[in-house]
Amino acid sequence: FNGSMNDGYSYNPLTLPSYATNITAAGLPASTETYFDINNAIYNISYGQQYTVYLPNGTYFLSGFSLVSPQVEFVPSTYMGKLLLTDGSFQALGPVMNITLRYEEYVNLTVTERGLPAGTQWGFSVPAAGEGFELASDNISMFLPAGQEYEIIPQSVSGYYSSPLDIGPLYSPGTATLTYSRLPTSISGNFTVIFSESGLAGGTVWKIQIGQQTFSTTNSTMAIYGFENGNYSYSIVPVAGYRAVQSGYLYIDNGNGTVAVTFVKTSAGADQAVYIALSLIGGVAIGSVAVYGLMRRRT
Repeated sequence: FNGSMNDGYSYNPLTLPSYATNITAAGLPASTETYFDINNAIYNISYGQQYTVYLPNGTYFLSGFSLVSPQVEFVPSTYMGKLLLTDGSFQALGPVMNITLRYEEYVNLTVTERGLPAGTQWGFSVPAAGEGFELASDNISMFLPAGQEYEIIPQSVSGYYSSPLDIGPLYSPGTATLTYSRLPTSISGNFTVIFSESGLAGGTVWKIQIGQQTFSTTNSTMAIYGFENGNYSYSIVPVAGYRAVQSGYLYIDNGNGTVAVTFVKTSAGADQAVYIALSLIGGVAIGSVAVYGLMRRRT
């Protein structure tokens, strides 16, 4: 046998056919550069551009890089067309694949408190974001999706009250302050009364006096915490251009309650009827004499 054992063999490496996978990024500020990872190989891409990777058919994992700064974050999700790739995995099947990194902007919101003694445990929740915090420091920062409205609901603190805050739409970093006011010494229990107004123009300041303490808000609701069982008198501070019941009594008997105050615009020569509704929470009565009171005035 005079032939060679190597005859008929090639030493060139086996090459698998590769197909184009086009990657684009959306939702970033113009000219922003970002990065993505495909099976531990890192590539860079700029907003508005397309990066093409040639891949043999198979299974791959793609993840985008979050862009983080002290005030703004851009967080990516991976889409193939309208399909969200939850874990970033996809099948390259050729001949052309198109994948988009869609970035969502998050902005920093710092929530701080005012009025509590140093070291007091306090907290709040942001239902729209599914977030809640308890802390002893005077502030905390969080990142929330931009462009949405949020309500910040304070946690009750014995002997103090604070009203919910409405924030938004949130387009830029900012600060929200929950102001706690000390309740009169006669109000230091564990029950809550929520005063709810209707009839005022949005953003109008309205006030309630209980004992020597005045509580105010521009929101439509005002939660006052720390009531003990017993009788309390309150008064509604007049608002220019409106009428409302000027005073009333609360009877707390082992439960929380709500008081609804209706403001009516004054109108010369009109017969004004102003109502205050006293309601129940958990079947516990709150109110002085009746569940519903009426005061009639004539201008």
